[in-house]
Amino acid sequence: MKSYPIIFISLVLVFAGCSGNHTQDLKQADQVYEAGDRDAAKKLYLKAAKKGSPEAHFAIAHKYSVTPEESIYHFSEAAKRGHDEALDYALDALLFRANSLERATPQKALEVYKQAKKANPEIKLLESNEGGSDVYS
Repeated sequence: MKSYPIIFISLVLVFAGCSGNHTQDLKQADQVYEAGDRDAAKKLYLKAAKKGSPEAHFAIAHKYSVTPEESIYHFSEAAKRGHDEALDYALDALLFRANSLERATPQKALEVYKQAKKANPEIKLLESNEGGSDVYS
């Protein structure tokens, strides 16, 4: 019966390593990427993305050649976590530049926008144009 504390501590350590703090993984990924090891960096970005890092999701879709589906997934995941630039890319892929009515998914675009706005209330759909008037927000 005395093994319960050991099991509990082991489970806590396992789950702590699998979720939550993605900051260190992201920082390491950025350093490895800057050093030129793109493959190793991608693995670290994927690890950080799995832990919920919007910056890692964005980096995968923005820095690497991935399939259109992977790109949409990573931009959407980053946007849902409040990454404003990722929202632009996600909406572009899902709606504005879908290249066909069959590939356009306005409902998914709306869901991504709503989640992005919830995660980051300051996020804007489109910025002001050169005349100074707001286009959308």
